Amino acid sequence: MGILTSIYTTALDIGNIYAQNQTLLSQSLERLSSGKKINTPTDDLGGYTAAMDLKTSYDIYGSINQNLQNWKGAMDAASSAAGSINSSLQRMQELITLSQGSNDPNTQDANQAEFMQLAASIKSTIENTNANGVYLLNSSATLASIPLVPGSASPTLDIKFSGPAIGGASGTDLDDLNDSTESDPNHINISSTATASDFATTQTVLNSALSDMATFNAQVEGFSKDIDSFTNINNTIITNQKSAESSITGINEADELAQYNVLNITQQGAAAMLAQANLSAQNLLMLYGIKSS
Repeated sequence: MGILTSIYTTALDIGNIYAQNQTLLSQSLERLSSGKKINTPTDDLGGYTAAMDLKTSYDIYGSINQNLQNWKGAMDAASSAAGSINSSLQRMQELITLSQGSNDPNTQDANQAEFMQLAASIKSTIENTNANGVYLLNSSATLASIPLVPGSASPTLDIKFSGPAIGGASGTDLDDLNDSTESDPNHINISSTATASDFATTQTVLNSALSDMATFNAQVEGFSKDIDSFTNINNTIITNQKSAESSITGINEADELAQYNVLNITQQGAAAMLAQANLSAQNLLMLYGIKSS
């Protein structure tokens, strides 16, 4: 029975080789499927930890960029609203010129009506343009303080600008453009009853409004450029950190595929040897009459 024992021992050894090779083959297939040589902490604890630290960092930079882009959208909304206001102001300048050069009372009164409609539209735009829960053209507070470094409260990008002035009776703010009180010295009037003084006052108020909008546009454009700049910097950091993570966890696909093919061939051979060993044991049992055919 020593021969039978030897055959069983050989079959057991081949079975162990087959099982070990199957584990290696499964691991190689997992690496090829994922493109990573480190998929779990058991593969390489140090490498896995370093890769996770990098991933956490670039995920946070991604969140910062998302916040920056939210406020870039707000700046775009503010810029769009400002563009609409500037178009209205330019039309109002045209109306002043048209009324001054007209001798037709009906035309002058129609110009006055359109002028006041445009003024009301401007005021509504300023009071109602909202993004990220704030009124962009009607606030002097800091709209946002965006952290720029993961895990730190500073530095931040502080978005703060002064919206076009509304209210007051200085004759230099947009609110006066929609003031219809005859007793107000800053009353806007380009109608058939307007005097030279009325036209001058109206033009002064309009010039002040245009100046306010120029300042506002410059502030919005400045913050838009800052947002783009920090976003580009963060994108570069994210790319570099992803590259570093890949160098830790990534496989050489050609080498891994070659290794997989070697393991696959070895596995096929081990399977054939194991089948032969089992067949030899069965034949020997039949020879001794222990097992029938």
